[in-house]
Amino acid sequence: MIVRLLLAGLLLAAPLWAQEFEQVNTTSPQTLENKTLTSPSLAAPSISGTVTGTPTIPGATLPNPTITGTVAGSPTITSPTINSPVIATPTISGATATVPKQFSADLVTPENYSSSLATTVSTIGATPKHVAVLQNYTVSANLTFPSTMAVSMSGSGGITCSTAGVTITFNGPFASDLRQVFTLSGGCKVVFGAGSVPALYPHWWGVKGDDSNADGVIIQDILSNLTAGTNIFFPCGTYRTSAAITIAAITNQNLTGSGSCTILKNVTSNDGIFSVTAGANNLQIANMKLLGTGTLSTLGRGLIYVNPSGSATPTTGANFHDLWLAAPSTSGISGNCLTDSKIQNNFFYNDGSAYGEHGLYLSNAGCVTTRVKVTGNYLYNTASGNSAGVTLRQWQDSDITGNTVIGWKYGILP
Repeated sequence: MIVRLLLAGLLLAAPLWAQEFEQVNTTSPQTLENKTLTSPSLAAPSISGTVTGTPTIPGATLPNPTITGTVAGSPTITSPTINSPVIATPTISGATATVPKQFSADLVTPENYSSSLATTVSTIGATPKHVAVLQNYTVSANLTFPSTMAVSMSGSGGITCSTAGVTITFNGPFASDLRQVFTLSGGCKVVFGAGSVPALYPHWWGVKGDDSNADGVIIQDILSNLTAGTNIFFPCGTYRTSAAITIAAITNQNLTGSGSCTILKNVTSNDGIFSVTAGANNLQIANMKLLGTGTLSTLGRGLIYVNPSGSATPTTGANFHDLWLAAPSTSGISGNCLTDSKIQNNFFYNDGSAYGEHGLYLSNAGCVTTRVKVTGNYLYNTASGNSAGVTLRQWQDSDITGNTVIGWKYGILP
């Protein structure tokens, strides 16, 4: 190993260097061959050139170093303390960086503030910080992370809350890998401020997507606590529910998946996946497969069921697109009082079996369906039954173009 050290004001103990030097106190380059540096103290060193081989520097203290050049090979640096370094254009091979600085804010952990999330938040205040949560913390009182505070969950980082009525709010950026980081019970809930994150992942609350876990209950809890302008993203997986999941009447909700590999499946016969409350405006459901089970019994239901009660409150601005709707016991999409909405580029196909009822069924209960575009859909049925690909009841100013309808008793039924 050859290490070229440009040492400014460097003073090393004589016994360490007895084999090579009595004393080193120079600004000239030095060559150190095959030496072991045990707990050296290097004051403001300048290290340049190339460090190769397998150097070992245990317990080193490097205050204010400037390090340039290339560090390769398999160096081992045990428990160093590096104060205020300047690292210029390094090449680092085989390194693992833990909790890097993110979100353009100084990185801290709760351990810097007495290992309490509440103390961390109150001490930092409005100062921009990135708080890296590396272990699990229990929260028993309302806690709000401000918009100036980014939070990331790494390692075993997470939050447990079982205190009734407690709300944990994130108003700033948030990041975590795809695992459970919120363990909630007793009415405790987590909410995110509008625009605080690009998308929420149901896995953060414990959803599995393994076609076994009772994911529907958790998904319902997530949707019940959403704020306006929230995006929920479902990665590939099969998310099982035993009851239709209610979407509340708040605006600008987006539920999207990764395509046909994202499957939301209701294992209860003659029931849908999403029940959309009247007034849930600007709702987008896209890029996933919705799968029902069983056989038809009660008429009028859909995998997406808009305004089931027939309220006079319209649902406006809905956009249902790029969905695979496999409905053996319901319609694909049904509902009432839908206005200024789009149903486009969907695949109404029950995996080669007969459809339960209609492909698309929109009624005039509550109000007349108005200014709805139904375009680019493929509707296929293997049995005619008493159903239609598209059923219209008193539509106004609406557009039905470019759809393919095959196998139904009626193609388009007014």
